[in-house]
Amino acid sequence: MLDFSVKKHKTILTKIIDNDIKPFLIDNNFKKNGHMFYKNEVEILKLIEFEYFRFNSFAKFFFWINVSVFAGNYKCIKRYTKRYLFGLGMPFVVQRRIGQFWGEDNHMYEVLPDCDGRDLSEKMKSDLTKYVFPFFDQIKSCSDILKLFPDDNFRIATMFARMNKMKESKHYFLRCLEIDSIKYEIMGLPKDKYIGNVKAAAEKFGIIL
Repeated sequence: MLDFSVKKHKTILTKIIDNDIKPFLIDNNFKKNGHMFYKNEVEILKLIEFEYFRFNSFAKFFFWINVSVFAGNYKCIKRYTKRYLFGLGMPFVVQRRIGQFWGEDNHMYEVLPDCDGRDLSEKMKSDLTKYVFPFFDQIKSCSDILKLFPDDNFRIATMFARMNKMKESKHYFLRCLEIDSIKYEIMGLPKDKYIGNVKAAAEKFGIIL
């Protein structure tokens, strides 16, 4: 059972999100689904998630803001949670904690027991506006993903495969073999193992290299 103080912290955060962050994100064209906020565009799904730190206690209560991008058409999806989307095999492209945008990978926000929420709310909205929205604005379509990750052949190959674009997927899997494997060799890493992993990944989608 949760400690009462932990419940109190969660109640404070829930009120902040419902009363302040939710209207703010809705004004920026996001919709709410459970603990997730999402923006469903033509080829891209963008998610903002508030994740509790696993080891919160009566003394400390922290949480992360996570952002994710999935590629594909999601007009018929009814549940916008990462677990559900992963279970459907949807083409996941990006996942970042918000602190990664300014070089503090594990940045967490703290809920203080006596806070009224205003400072915390303003900090979250400032960070979302300064870092997350501009990042999301760079990604409007799959072609933008290619521009954002031009050398990440494996990521792009997997994305296209999960979108059932097998011709494009095979092209990028082959680039993994032709280009990325050479990088492994130059760095003194096990090239043969990498090639085997790429071929195995492609075969999961019915692509023979």
